[in-house]
Amino acid sequence: EFLALGLVMLIGSLGCYFGPATPLAVAALALGVGAFLFGYVPWFVVTKEAFDRLGDEEIARRPILSRDDLGRPCTLILKLAVIVAVGPFALILFFIPYLLVRLVLSPLNGAVLLLMCFFTIYVARPLGIAMA
Repeated sequence: EFLALGLVMLIGSLGCYFGPATPLAVAALALGVGAFLFGYVPWFVVTKEAFDRLGDEEIARRPILSRDDLGRPCTLILKLAVIVAVGPFALILFFIPYLLVRLVLSPLNGAVLLLMCFFTIYVARPLGIAMA
């Protein structure tokens, strides 16, 4: 659902961006941000979780190219063509952000949770009570 919504927003954003009128630039920006937030981010989170659930052993057991492919040259050529065609997009859209999340955000999870609790208890609650 979210992926379809993000796709519709992306198409709308591109239509507004390449459209004839200048006032559509604001709509293009809004739809582009919506496409990112409601399309890409949920897709990335779900894909990341699915990727994390696979253990290293599971990934190692299912190689992309196998010895059986050497006996079937058409399959080997097709697999290599798909890797070459889709590989750069996969790197940009998933693997580089995934690497950043794993190396940068994962170690910070405990610190971020602690800061959120501190902010809630010592800043947000007293401010809410004072404003009420």
